[in-house]
Amino acid sequence: MTRTLLLYRLTPIITSLVIMLAMTAFYLSKGTLAQDLRDRLGWIIYDLRLSSTLKNTQTTAEQLPVVIVDIDEYSLSQLGHWPWQRDTLVALNRRLVELGATVISYDVLFPEEQDQAIKQIQSLRSQKSATQLQQPLFDSITDALDGDKRFAASVSDNEVVLSMVFNNGDFSKGELTHPLAIGGAVQGDKQNALIQQLPEAKGFISNTPRLSQAAHAIGFINAHPDTDGIMRRARLIQHHQGKLYPSLALATTMSFLLADDITLNSEMIGDRPSLSGIQLFDQIIPVNGQGEILIPYQGPAYTFSYISAADVLSGSTAADAIEGKVVLIGATAASLSDFRATPTNHLYPGVEAHANVITGILNQEFIDQPEWSHGINFVLIVAGGLALSLALPFLPPLAQLASVAVLLSGIIVFDYWLWIEHRFIIDSIVPILTILLIGVFNMAYGFIINSRDRLQLKAMFGQYVPPQLVDEMSKNPGEFAMDGQRKAMSVLFADIRNFTTISEELSASELKQWLNTYFTPITEIIFHNHGTIDKYVGDMVMAFWGAPLDDRDHALHCVQAAQAMLAKTRELRDLFVTQGKPEVAIGIGISSGHMNVGNMGSQYRRSYTVIGDRVNLGSRLEGLTKYYGVDIIVSEETRNEIGDRLAFRHLDRVRVKGRDKPVDIFEPIDQTQQQQSEESLHNYHQCLSQYFCGDFDSALKGFRNLHQEDPLHLYQLYVERCESLKQKTPANWQGVFTHTEK
Repeated sequence: MTRTLLLYRLTPIITSLVIMLAMTAFYLSKGTLAQDLRDRLGWIIYDLRLSSTLKNTQTTAEQLPVVIVDIDEYSLSQLGHWPWQRDTLVALNRRLVELGATVISYDVLFPEEQDQAIKQIQSLRSQKSATQLQQPLFDSITDALDGDKRFAASVSDNEVVLSMVFNNGDFSKGELTHPLAIGGAVQGDKQNALIQQLPEAKGFISNTPRLSQAAHAIGFINAHPDTDGIMRRARLIQHHQGKLYPSLALATTMSFLLADDITLNSEMIGDRPSLSGIQLFDQIIPVNGQGEILIPYQGPAYTFSYISAADVLSGSTAADAIEGKVVLIGATAASLSDFRATPTNHLYPGVEAHANVITGILNQEFIDQPEWSHGINFVLIVAGGLALSLALPFLPPLAQLASVAVLLSGIIVFDYWLWIEHRFIIDSIVPILTILLIGVFNMAYGFIINSRDRLQLKAMFGQYVPPQLVDEMSKNPGEFAMDGQRKAMSVLFADIRNFTTISEELSASELKQWLNTYFTPITEIIFHNHGTIDKYVGDMVMAFWGAPLDDRDHALHCVQAAQAMLAKTRELRDLFVTQGKPEVAIGIGISSGHMNVGNMGSQYRRSYTVIGDRVNLGSRLEGLTKYYGVDIIVSEETRNEIGDRLAFRHLDRVRVKGRDKPVDIFEPIDQTQQQQSEESLHNYHQCLSQYFCGDFDSALKGFRNLHQEDPLHLYQLYVERCESLKQKTPANWQGVFTHTEK
């Protein structure tokens, strides 16, 4: 006995220590696969943390130092397709300067000269047939057509920053100008060492020589997403042929601050320096070894003020919207496709990513991952792993869960506090996983040791599911947990209508026989369609799909069972009538979604049942069948799960009692009636759409026509509603009808 107990204690201790050592090795590993996995796990936490703490866009847009002049669909419709004529851009620059723009920055390239007519005139000038008398004419025409010349002059005369891109090929186009000047104490060999450690681009695409030479600064606009395609970092400096070049955001910020150079800050890693920051005046921008900054997103997409370029040119833009601000000119038009995937949005305007970096630098709002964070994570893995390994095997299940929860909560709160107060990231995903793995193992181990055997499983589930399924489950009892779990399921409530009247007409023995005659085939139908009986409550049967056996088509099987139950009820109704017994009719409510299922109750009585908001919704939907005059009502999630495999009639958008969130409800159409009612179903849905949009006159007319053709209770219901709503429409009408009764 003592030996068995010792083995019982030692096994989880040793296994937990092995988990801790494995996670430590995983954290310290420099292998590509391990590092990529760590990064991806860390990104999940980072994205959740960032998204949960974004600023309120309604209160920050006017305070942000950057405004975006948008090349949007409206601008393209007003000014023509992109690229626009250079004179249009000259006028745009002039207007922005008049409105008080401090710096104008273009998030678009100009690698080609626009005016091809000039080249043709220059070609004519070079021909021998061109006389000296024609040269002044050629010159005047050339000047009149040379929009590039005027645009270059506009760029030179104003504080304009242009864009370029680097590439890893040998192809280059345009002229590359404005490398960064590097000052500070880091010079000579140390500076060269830092530059050589940065990723080097081989080629580039820049602007035409005239524009490159005219610009006050030029910055690259390359995006450098992580391996999952999400853009969390922005590179501020790029190495090319021994020189450093700024990003568009850095070049724009330097122009705004009138900074002539930057200083490279470094820290020693081993015996060599590593880039740790870029300094502007006395402000240090924290970067990693590749010169990248974590983008300090100010909010979701369109947090910054967007002004259509067409509105700027038309003169409808007020000066206070632009005065004293950095103006970024970029595109959100779908045809120009300048969108990125970010932690906040999958379609995020690329120009706004630059705006976030500029804002972060100007406001000194940085996200940093200090080197000491790695030491903290190592301590958390070892100390937390040791503590749990030695403590959990001696604790009961609830104490195990509490210990794991307390330790996890402490790490998460500490991580969150560093983020909120200091904008530090410690990337604690590996310590969290270590604690979770050790905790889950110990709780699972205890469950396995104390789990019920196959006979207990068979005895428990035999009253809920078909015998053949119980036999299948008994082969692998460990796969079917009796403890509570949350999973996607469907639940059905079927209630006999007018049962009080029926029970008054029959004696107790007759009522029992009548119910048994009804429930027996109904139960067979539920079993045949892979359902699980939850309970019988008087005249009501409750069943669910998706547990204990998984069922991907739980919603479809549930509705098919409901339709079969209706068909069987019609047969039994005719049988009862011939026997002189009361007729039977039922209403069915079906709901799908995530529910809690398991062996629940008290130490005196337990049952395998399902609970949750979606379960309550199913009960409420069954109660609405009388109101709408239909036999089956299903929830929106049930309808979506089934898709096009069955036809449905959209009944209403309702708010049921005990539930604040509105839900769309549907009635499944019997396949035998589907072809006969396609036209009327289409007309009905058209009327319902008008009703939801608040067009009650049109909806009323349509519902009246439908009711004349087929006097359904549903049509009459909407006729009465529309007549009432025409008299007084609720404020903020969204088509939601609130039911105050169950």
